[in-house]
Amino acid sequence: MARRWENKGRSGVVFLALALAGAVVPANAPAGMLAPAPLSGKAAARHLPVTPVDGRYDRQPGLKAIRDKLVADQPVTTGELRVLANAGDGLAAYALAERYIESGRPELRADAAFYYAVAVARGRSYAINPLVDILMDGQTVIPQARLDNIERALLLQASQGDRDAVDVLSKFYLQGQPFGHRPDMAEALMKAGVSGSNDSALALRTALWLASKEPGDAAEIMEIRRFLAIALESPDLSVRTAAENLMRSYPDPGTAKAEDNDE
Repeated sequence: MARRWENKGRSGVVFLALALAGAVVPANAPAGMLAPAPLSGKAAARHLPVTPVDGRYDRQPGLKAIRDKLVADQPVTTGELRVLANAGDGLAAYALAERYIESGRPELRADAAFYYAVAVARGRSYAINPLVDILMDGQTVIPQARLDNIERALLLQASQGDRDAVDVLSKFYLQGQPFGHRPDMAEALMKAGVSGSNDSALALRTALWLASKEPGDAAEIMEIRRFLAIALESPDLSVRTAAENLMRSYPDPGTAKAEDNDE
């Protein structure tokens, strides 16, 4: 007798695995928001090695002078930071965003988000965490044009394999805020992220997402098992435990078919 792939009982396993993986919405998250997990240990900007001045400022002595001061940790005015940040300098953009946040003025938070995004687009992943804080604060109103720029910055980093950008952007797409509900984009980002890095935590989250779609055929189940196999190699016990629990709910279709034939 051919075995029908039943989803009975799997929803509970998926929820348990989500909880173990830290994907359940925390109590203090804003209503309707799925809080991205803490980012992967990026150091604070002041602890990162300073990027030397590059050649693109050689013909722009004014910008080069500002950046020289910034790199040398000399006083730089907010106006100077803004000029350099508007020229696309990621270090200046991050410093300007930090200055806006430190001012404590709520009306500057949208501007801070914009400049954090400039820093992200320039490869400064440590700007993602404070950017997400603003996007999720439930109070800052960011114009759509700037939201589009922020999304593009995160997409750029995600396309280059930045795990934090993949993690944050895929969660935002699944929750529908602030960039809209785009589950297909989220799934594509997660799959590409795992393929490029074998990230076990991301592999588990990808498997959980695929399982939530109630797969019905052997190919879909084998895809879930492929991601779970990566998650089972995690050094994190909670990730391995969640993967083991979910794997039991999705036995190998080939093995199951052979057992049915034996009957």
